[in-house]
Amino acid sequence: MGASFQEFGTVGGRAVVLDTCSTASDDWLYDGGSLCAECRSLDGKPLLGGSGNAKPNEVHGEKILGALLDVLAELAEVGNTAMAGQELLRLLAEVRDRAARNAVHNSKLRMAYAARIVTETPSPVL
Repeated sequence: MGASFQEFGTVGGRAVVLDTCSTASDDWLYDGGSLCAECRSLDGKPLLGGSGNAKPNEVHGEKILGALLDVLAELAEVGNTAMAGQELLRLLAEVRDRAARNAVHNSKLRMAYAARIVTETPSPVL
C-alpha cells in the first residue's frame, strides 16, 4: 500500500506532489467512499501521486522533480503564478507527461502516477 498519511504530517500548499506508491488512489485517500480524516489537509487540492497501478521508484521521483522544476521555471518567466485549481491539475498532469516523455526507456512512469483534485468523495483521475 505504501506510506501512511501520518508519515507526511500535515500537507499544505495549493498543489501537492507525493512520490509514494498509491497516494493518488482511492484506497489511499478514501475509506467507505469518504475522504479519510487524516487526508483532510489535501481536500480541494490538485494532487500528483502514486496511481497504485505501478510502483513509483527513486528514478521516477527524480524525473518528476526535474519536470516540475522545468515547468515552474517556465511559469516564472511568463509571470503566471496565480493559478486556479483546474489549471494546477493540468500543470501536474503536464509534469507527469513531460517526465514520461523524457524517460521513454521506462514505460511504467506514466502508469505510476495519477493527477486528480482531492474531493470529499472519489473524483476523476487523469
